[in-house]
Amino acid sequence: MDRAGRALRPIIAWFDSRAVGYVRRWEETVGAARLYALAGMTMDGLFGANKIMWVRDHEPDVWARAAAWLSTEDWLLLCLTGQAATDYSVASRTLLFDRDRGAWSEELLAAAGVEGRLMPPAGQAGTVLAGLSAGPRRPPAFPSARR
Repeated sequence: MDRAGRALRPIIAWFDSRAVGYVRRWEETVGAARLYALAGMTMDGLFGANKIMWVRDHEPDVWARAAAWLSTEDWLLLCLTGQAATDYSVASRTLLFDRDRGAWSEELLAAAGVEGRLMPPAGQAGTVLAGLSAGPRRPPAFPSARR
């Protein structure tokens, strides 16, 4: 998302495997045991951090304008409440979240080369963010998909 809350590119679906090559980076920089100890997840190329790194490495024009990275669920919360946020379980699936501390992991963010300022605030599922608007909110516009 850019500073105005607009999506900079179409989403990369959870099952999209374009970023599986980043698993090797995790093996070399963090290791499977340490990654699991922090994030509670096994190394898998389908998790969010890999897609974040893919966008950074393959779409530098998009990355240069990025003010936030939201998972699909987080984007829906933004559309419903006007507030960017995530819950611990969604945050964990990025591979960048320390599940024991309940916070973004500085170690994993550094290993991925991602600034923590890009990640939304995290809280427990069911936390009230803001009231829903009386009328439908227009979601931030997504750019047209490239063909």
